[in-house]
Amino acid sequence: MRVLVVNAGSSSLKNQLIETDGKVTLMKCLAEKVGTPGAFMNVSFAPDFQKTTYNAVSYTHLTLPTT
Repeated sequence: MRVLVVNAGSSSLKNQLIETDGKVTLMKCLAEKVGTPGAFMNVSFAPDFQKTTYNAVSYTHLTLPTT
């Protein structure tokens, strides 16, 4: 079975995708500075876990229409 584990903080989001049968981590992700112009996300996949960094766009300035 695959399980997605999520840890959400006030300005960060961490998660891992784990294969429980072999207790193997398949993916790791860390988003930091969420809600700021400097927000970014690091993502890595098994087996080598080479980190790829992405800029994370913040939409906190948008106002949603009301009905």
